[in-house]
Amino acid sequence: MDVHDILAAGIRKPARYMGPEYFPLGFKEPKPGDLKVALVFPDLYEIGMSNTGMRILYSLLARKEGVYVDMAFSPWPDMQELLKEKGAPLRSRQGQIPLGEFDVLGFSLQYE
Repeated sequence: MDVHDILAAGIRKPARYMGPEYFPLGFKEPKPGDLKVALVFPDLYEIGMSNTGMRILYSLLARKEGVYVDMAFSPWPDMQELLKEKGAPLRSRQGQIPLGEFDVLGFSLQYE
């Protein structure tokens, strides 16, 4: 789903779903043969990005050769409804890759 769909649907806080995020290492596209890892946080973007553990894991994995890492967060109900309506999958934040295309989904179980 592109930015125009999100904005046209009147999604509250659309920046939650638009990447890329700034990281000191920058954003790198996945290369053929990379192990694709998605770090998934069971809450909204604002809460997940404030979790130090997510940032540490992201940084460690991003430094590894042959590993592509991205993040995903739970959508707010308005976005959840739009995804259902469009038949669109939940996507990663940076590369907008459907979560089903990742080799590894790492879910954070520690939660406040």
